[in-house]
Amino acid sequence: MKKCIVLSGHYRTFDTTWKNIKSFIDLNQLDVYCHLWEDNDFNEKNRHLQSIIDRLEISSERILTESPNIHKQKFMDLEKRVKTNNPKPNLIIKDSIWNATSMHYARKTAYDLIKEEYDVLVYCRYDLIFDNIFKFQNVDCILTPEAECYNLMSDIFAIMPFQFAKNYFFFDDFERLLSTQFEPEFEEWLNVVHKYGEHNIKIHKYHSYNTHMMMLRHFIMTNTPYKILNLPVRIR
Repeated sequence: MKKCIVLSGHYRTFDTTWKNIKSFIDLNQLDVYCHLWEDNDFNEKNRHLQSIIDRLEISSERILTESPNIHKQKFMDLEKRVKTNNPKPNLIIKDSIWNATSMHYARKTAYDLIKEEYDVLVYCRYDLIFDNIFKFQNVDCILTPEAECYNLMSDIFAIMPFQFAKNYFFFDDFERLLSTQFEPEFEEWLNVVHKYGEHNIKIHKYHSYNTHMMMLRHFIMTNTPYKILNLPVRIR
């Protein structure tokens, strides 16, 4: 079985999490692909890149680094378009759309580095820790953790069949999802199946751009099979 892992985001606490992440990679024999947002400090930027290459033992062709400043205006322009096309005054949940855009761009860019077929793909952040290093084999749906789920969908870690990876790395559909209201079918699913409650649904429809809800909506509307499990992962 051929398996890989995609990491993305900022370096954050990788100096303390890397051994743990590397143990998971080695146990499951994963090929590694990375996108890294560069630090503003030149010395730290170079140290972070070399640290990931050395510690995760990957080739330079499988990691891409970029400065967040290059894309910041583009991401902020996207936020403005979203708020124009789908205005939500009096936000109850103060979501940063451009930060979420940055996160999903990085994930998709790391995923796009993959040029071969795999059976299973794992997504992971640099600041993630495994409370127990576990081995997995084949999976038949996207597995996400309870950690950082908020009764919706966690975005810190996932294990998935490679065939469903395109639905997990959905940056190309990101702006549309934030710029449009819930489909009637999704709202009915939230109410009847998920039992989320009309009050909570109303908050997300009219007073929040929450990306955990957006990911859940994308999975439901694309018929992407998933399970939320008590996986032993958390953010450090």
